Amino acid sequence: MPPSKWEFPAEGPVPTVKPNDVKVAWEVFAAARPHQIQEGTVGISPAIFADRCDPASNVAAVGIRAMIVEAALQAGALDRWRKDDDLDDRVFEVAATCSITRTADGFDIGDFDEGLGELFAQQYKQPENQHHSAAGKQPNVARQR
Repeated sequence: MPPSKWEFPAEGPVPTVKPNDVKVAWEVFAAARPHQIQEGTVGISPAIFADRCDPASNVAAVGIRAMIVEAALQAGALDRWRKDDDLDDRVFEVAATCSITRTADGFDIGDFDEGLGELFAQQYKQPENQHHSAAGKQPNVARQR
């Protein structure tokens, strides 16, 4: 029996979702950010995502993928894709569709790192006849294992 839209297995792949669903869920996290205490957390009901996402979406997967975006943003790995208080839509496309695996120790987000690296490379791709390289480093979101 496939998991409901509220859950997925304790280990294994996190289902892919629609990019707009990740963005909507991340916006909920962003709205809660000012209310966090210095060393605490804010609980957010998955029902809030369900009300804003595609009815067929796996709400648990949307929430996990949005949390990964928020963690990457807080770590500074998404600064180059920031637009004031928003993020470039391509970040949500990567987060929604990249391979993420839930393990006994957390989440393997290596493909998210690679997807961001590809975005970085596309952003700074130089014509072949130029002999200088783009400044900056490829982002590296710490893997959670």
